[in-house]
Amino acid sequence: MPSPIDPTECLKALKRLRESRGLTQSQLAKLMGYTDGSTVSNLENGRTDPGLSRVTHYLSAMGATLSDWAFFAEQETALDEAEFIEERRIEDDKLEGRVSALEALMDSRVGKIEDRLSDIEGRVEKGEARSGSRS
Repeated sequence: MPSPIDPTECLKALKRLRESRGLTQSQLAKLMGYTDGSTVSNLENGRTDPGLSRVTHYLSAMGATLSDWAFFAEQETALDEAEFIEERRIEDDKLEGRVSALEALMDSRVGKIEDRLSDIEGRVEKGEARSGSRS
């Protein structure tokens, strides 16, 4: 079952589709019959309710179809998932590095404690040897 597509991803897909066609916002706006790129910018950034008629007008102005848009929306979702996975991997690597540093610190401290215990054991044995020789 395909994963649901977030509306934000759909808007990003419109922008990526426009960019893949080599069009600026201003150029597409002119193809759509608008005087400047603000209408396209508002649509791509979610400041204007896209509505199906506006989206189809946007797509047809650049010779694209709803299928083209769906393809880019699916890619956008996959890219976001890939970015999320990469961010998790980076965080896991950082965490692993911190764990390794803590393990090294613990090993160092355990080593010092073991040395100290050996020293104390040596002193106790010498003390026992002295008290045993006094008898």
